[in-house]
Amino acid sequence: MAQKTIKLPIMIDVSPRSRISDAYRTLRTNIELYDEPDNLKVISVISSYPGEGKTTTAVNLAVAFAQANQKVLIIDAAFRNPSLQDIFLVHNQTGLSEILSARDEIEDPVQSTHIPNLFVLTAGLAPDNPSDLLSNHTFSSIINTYREVYNKIIIDTSPMFAMSESMLVAAKSDGVLLVIEHGRVKAEVLANLKTTFDRLNIQIVSVAINKMNKKYIS
Repeated sequence: MAQKTIKLPIMIDVSPRSRISDAYRTLRTNIELYDEPDNLKVISVISSYPGEGKTTTAVNLAVAFAQANQKVLIIDAAFRNPSLQDIFLVHNQTGLSEILSARDEIEDPVQSTHIPNLFVLTAGLAPDNPSDLLSNHTFSSIINTYREVYNKIIIDTSPMFAMSESMLVAAKSDGVLLVIEHGRVKAEVLANLKTTFDRLNIQIVSVAINKMNKKYIS
């Protein structure tokens, strides 16, 4: 049988000695240092706008933790634009949306990946009401169940200013990794985000600034 070819290469996997891979390992280290009491198991990865590199950061961070011999689950909660099935070449017929909407218990849809220690829960089929699904008690119960199985849970979310679901996910996480595209997000936007996080008692555990080499015309 022919080996699957990864369509969207994961830099820290295919080029572990590159500078960008070192940056993801540094991000992992920063989070580990922040997490001295070991209470930071569930991390939501959030950006303000689409296209800031949120999913890329979430995936590479998850791999970085897996490479450090931690058992890691990455969850795709970006129901409107899911992508983890394409990155890891797994199926998306059954995923998070099916668990949340199931009236009866279903078989755990978590799938293994080509990365040792790394597992993925895809978004599943697109629901009509993603906010309603994420706000119910089942989501909290699912996360608490996976806490007992995995050392780290990384959740990829929808962009904050495009969809409302990201805050629902963040509120059920131990902390947030905020991904920012350099030169794109204005200071007042970040200040508003910080105010919102503080009001909801959501802690920012780290900030990743992407596309530092991109040039902007003023």
